[in-house]
Amino acid sequence: MMEAMSAGIPMMSTDVDGGCDIVSHGSNGVPLPPDLTCHGVVSTIDAFASMPGLEHAQYAERAWTTCSADFNAERYYETFLRITEG
Repeated sequence: MMEAMSAGIPMMSTDVDGGCDIVSHGSNGVPLPPDLTCHGVVSTIDAFASMPGLEHAQYAERAWTTCSADFNAERYYETFLRITEG
């Protein structure tokens, strides 16, 4: 998911394994309920597909911004060092 967002791709994610910690409704994607039906998934995909270009570009920009600000390699490396060095 973070790899896609780093490429500016807005995400859809269920609230499983922290997906909704990354995806923010109306900002960088759409969090989906865990009990979502196939119809709900299709509706969400259709909403993204029919979104005006400017709106989609804003989602894409915010997806990239989220990833680069919160989930970048430097930040993870610093965290990794703190954990491993005790």
